[in-house]
Amino acid sequence: MLAGLAICSALCGSVEADSIKWVGERDARKAMMSSGKVCWVYFSRTGCGPCRQFEKLLTLPDVVKKLEMFVCVKIPHGRSRAWGVTKFPSSVFCHFNESGRLVIVAVSKGTRSIINAKSELKFLAQLSSGLAATQQGKKD
Repeated sequence: MLAGLAICSALCGSVEADSIKWVGERDARKAMMSSGKVCWVYFSRTGCGPCRQFEKLLTLPDVVKKLEMFVCVKIPHGRSRAWGVTKFPSSVFCHFNESGRLVIVAVSKGTRSIINAKSELKFLAQLSSGLAATQQGKKD
């Protein structure tokens, strides 16, 4: 999975869109280490209806504010298999341990389950629980 962060490095740089500061895979480790933040990795696919719906959530002010607590990386469909992701949209929470290894703490395959009338609240709760789990994982 570390390879997943490294391989797309040459293809992805820092990207700013929808008020979320997206960081390319190659820059994620450096951003995580310098900021002390954990990483939220989002996987999407072109032409995916649920992905488009989910991405509308990413423009809401409360969501954008919550995502400032993370290093945010968006992985396109072509790179998702390196991470073992086959359902879209999906996301993972991760950090690097003391020995420099990537640690996946929480996986949300099928993020599409939060797309409904209360989707913003569900997503904010998912971000909070992912952050808590990742921070706990860093302590262990």
